Amino acid sequence: MKLEYKDEIKDFMGLFADDISRYIFQNRLMYNLLGEIKYLRKVILTNKIASIFLDKLLAEKTVAVWGVGIRAEKFIEYYPEVKIECLIDSYKSGQLWHGIKVISFKEFIEEHSDAKIVILPRFSHKEIEKEIKESGIKESRILNFAKVMEQLYENQYFDLPELKVSGEGIFVDGGSFDGNDSIQFVKKWGGRVQLWEPNIEVIPQIIKKMKENNVCYELCHAGMSNNVTNAALMCKGGEASATSLEESVDGDIPLDFLDNHMVEKVDMVKMDIEGFEYKALLGARRVIQRDHPILAICVYHKQEDIWEIPKLIHSICSEYKFYLRHYSLFQNETVLYAII
Repeated sequence: MKLEYKDEIKDFMGLFADDISRYIFQNRLMYNLLGEIKYLRKVILTNKIASIFLDKLLAEKTVAVWGVGIRAEKFIEYYPEVKIECLIDSYKSGQLWHGIKVISFKEFIEEHSDAKIVILPRFSHKEIEKEIKESGIKESRILNFAKVMEQLYENQYFDLPELKVSGEGIFVDGGSFDGNDSIQFVKKWGGRVQLWEPNIEVIPQIIKKMKENNVCYELCHAGMSNNVTNAALMCKGGEASATSLEESVDGDIPLDFLDNHMVEKVDMVKMDIEGFEYKALLGARRVIQRDHPILAICVYHKQEDIWEIPKLIHSICSEYKFYLRHYSLFQNETVLYAII
């Protein structure tokens, strides 16, 4: 961090509306600057759902982990004190992964009668848990990490008691992925939605979900930024919802900005757009100043987001108060709420 930022950070600490937000900010800042897991762990434990699950997980001396891949990599990185006695993956059985033996579920049943199983795969955890239970293993031996992550994601953007939405305006869903956040908004408050999604592969799924849930919507097949240009879409292995954009005149993904699209009143703006949040807020300046919408902005993609984004919002409209919440067992999904 540049030294000149330190006084500015002290100044806007007073803009955070509650103690938990200030606590998350301080520890997230230290984690971003130093990379020490102890600070991130403090952030994670501010979430009650995460805290209850981690009390159970960290009480175990050893566990078996179901799944070999990017989530297993993260699990090892963020929970180094948890000893993994084996990994369960029938397709990679017999291999060593990070020095840990990979076995089939059948081998696990035969050789590891007492170990608890941590389930990691995001999109198949329900089927995995069902298979484990059908084998005769008791539910008390199952630690469904992926299920807890799903619960955290479901609460994201909408669980803050201070959120007061009229339902008369538009919900702007920046980085909509599968459209679930828009559906959540309409179920909670009604109104209409505008979805921004640059990944053309998920567009049919979004349209299908909007129609099935009778959501009045507008779909923008574009990434959010502060001008009209192009970008290249980069997909991150292992997490289907994770894509990133890089500005490129030769890219085939259009970039656009909110002020270029919005005539109607905006109630709330959510942004989870893989590092383009700062630019997208610049591109939403007129909407923010005109409508004072609730803002729910992810501030974890870049090291400086945790201080640069609230600073930017305050410069656009000084009436906002800030809240921070965290919705993951990893480092992702730290959300800044700005509310008037």
